[in-house]
Amino acid sequence: MNYKISELSLSFLVTVLLLTFLEIVATAFIPALGISNIMLPFDILLILFLAFRVRTPYLPILVMGIQLFHSMFTVEGWAHGTLTGVIICILIAFLRDIVELTSSFLTIVVTSLACIAWYLISSVFFFVSVRDFELVSSRFIDGIPESLIIGLISPIFFLILDKIWRVDYHRMMEA
Repeated sequence: MNYKISELSLSFLVTVLLLTFLEIVATAFIPALGISNIMLPFDILLILFLAFRVRTPYLPILVMGIQLFHSMFTVEGWAHGTLTGVIICILIAFLRDIVELTSSFLTIVVTSLACIAWYLISSVFFFVSVRDFELVSSRFIDGIPESLIIGLISPIFFLILDKIWRVDYHRMMEA
């Protein structure tokens, strides 16, 4: 589906509001429940949705916007996240025609694998910055459970985001 700038702007604004709500939940309420070692990366989930379902030449700008809003809730650099997000989007663009997310199970598996790839690429960039392999490997290993959780909740969020972005995935796959 080709998007007009006004459609992109409205959908992006609603997505950023959703991201803000999810980041508040992830940074305030989840640790209040006693779960402090898992930080759910909702920014990655949103970027994976955009990569799989939204076809626009403005995708790198959308990725950067999401990472900028995400950076208000974390100490992670938005630049590494943006670069990693764009690389993942390029990889998904190559695989998008091969992999159709037609079932919840497939969505969970593919999203989890894409999230793990995100953590792998991000860890490589982090290694280049700090040159400490133990720190980088622990960062990657800590990301695996988060990837599985994001994969498990991805079918629900993809349905919500389909409504926000007005994506008819089945019609899109027929074209």
